[in-house]
Amino acid sequence: MQISGNLLLSYLITTGFSVVAAPAIGTSGGRRGLGWDPSSPASSALKYIGNKVGWYFNWSPEPSAGMPGNWEFYANQWGSGDIQNLANRLQGRPKLIGFNEPDSATQAHLSPGAAILLYKQYLTGLKGQGKISQLGTPAITNSMQPGEGLSWLSQFMAGCGDCGLDFAVVHWYSTDFEDFKRHVTTAHEITGLPVNVAEFAYTSWQSSNEPSEAVVQDFMNKAVAWLEAQSFVSAYAWFGSMYVSEAKYPSLGAANSLITQDLNSLTSLGYSYAG
Repeated sequence: MQISGNLLLSYLITTGFSVVAAPAIGTSGGRRGLGWDPSSPASSALKYIGNKVGWYFNWSPEPSAGMPGNWEFYANQWGSGDIQNLANRLQGRPKLIGFNEPDSATQAHLSPGAAILLYKQYLTGLKGQGKISQLGTPAITNSMQPGEGLSWLSQFMAGCGDCGLDFAVVHWYSTDFEDFKRHVTTAHEITGLPVNVAEFAYTSWQSSNEPSEAVVQDFMNKAVAWLEAQSFVSAYAWFGSMYVSEAKYPSLGAANSLITQDLNSLTSLGYSYAG
């Protein structure tokens, strides 16, 4: 999913959910993280401090100012834009997540061949230069359309098996828990790499049929428990750490929000994930 200039808007100052805490989901050993909207004030990050969240990314090569010092930052080269300056923007040898949903026409939108060329020109040498500690694949969607999703990833790996990749990156947005497990597992099987599930949420993509808080909570409980049980899952991040409004994220479903709309407290879902 894209975090772009269109999304870096001020939040409406109204209250969202009840914040009666749901049962907490256990500690993550550093695997549990957040996709951090760079338009969110750093003070909101303090709401997530505990023993569960261990890392974040913000769809950028550079960390956000004022974030908790014990959170590991994963850099991200969102698309091909300004990639020639990536090496100079990286700080502190982070892990690097590749292009954001290049298999989607509305996101980074790159063919596997184009992505491979860019990796070999700009990304594969970064570890040797001491700029990054690990290199991830592009973050693919769970689309089942030909040439998208896992199909795109398979084509990418066929030409980038020698790219020095350390982990695979996937996104998933849907409602079928079994499909979620298949998507993550198949990414591991295709790549032979640990998997970072960098974005996932429960959604029908229908504004008229958004899921309830209870339904989303039930899915999160099952998904996180399953992720924690998989040795090949290196990291995961629920979407979103920001308030999921209809204006900013059409049809995704506000019940996926980990924080209230006024940014003053975690939702019940947020408490169970990070509180």
